[in-house]
Amino acid sequence: TMSTDAQILKALKTKCNGPLSYFELAIVKIDQDRRKVFLAVGLSSLFLVRRDLEGIYAVIPFAQITKVVQDTTSAGGVQLTAQQEHYATGIQSTPLLLACENRSMFLAALSMAWQVDSMCRSAVVLPFPKIDEALNVKVTSWQKTGFAP
Repeated sequence: TMSTDAQILKALKTKCNGPLSYFELAIVKIDQDRRKVFLAVGLSSLFLVRRDLEGIYAVIPFAQITKVVQDTTSAGGVQLTAQQEHYATGIQSTPLLLACENRSMFLAALSMAWQVDSMCRSAVVLPFPKIDEALNVKVTSWQKTGFAP
């Protein structure tokens, strides 16, 4: 899978300036554009890194993630809601719509990192704010993107 490529992991760790527990190539709908990005799960933030590794679209601290929706009508759809002021300048809207190749692995890694971060901040185990729900917006399908498994 994408998260086992040592060279990409090393480059992403350098770009994100810290350790990562998971990464994968995904599609994010930013306003009206669809972009291929690396989702990188760090110690206390989710990073949306440009596919060419030339920049970061967003750094979203776990403390600011308020809701994660797993789309029940698609294999890879995720909707992420966070307090908007923590998005990079290239992102003007929330929630973000994501299409993940390995959604279950991404959500497991995000959930674990989110809960560890939450415990470190509050000394209380809080539930990860994930729900299963049908989303009415389709980001895209993997088969149309050119990087299907």
